[in-house]
Amino acid sequence: MSKRPITTYDWPEALYPLRDWLRRKGVDVDALKSERQAYWMARTLGRQKTKFTNDRSKPLFPYMVKLQRSLCPNAQGGKAPVGREPFILGTFGAASEVRHIDPAAYLAEKTRAET
Repeated sequence: MSKRPITTYDWPEALYPLRDWLRRKGVDVDALKSERQAYWMARTLGRQKTKFTNDRSKPLFPYMVKLQRSLCPNAQGGKAPVGREPFILGTFGAASEVRHIDPAAYLAEKTRAET
């Protein structure tokens, strides 16, 4: 009785950003054995509530590409997808300049705009 050789999931080049994201999260991506296992791991760690297809004959590559778009928005040429602003840590909060409005400056700007 011979043992089957242990195979690992071969990541397509288009999914390298997702693979690198999983590595940064502490996953041993070389130990993942199937596309399904890789998708489940990324979906769970990314806290994404995507549907998981029960048809095991269907490839999960299109689902993994969608997952990569949401987890790694800067992977497409170094910029966020069109229509989506990249999240910048520390720009919002009670003490940020965005939420602080000087009433005198606001009223002066408003009167200038009305005239």
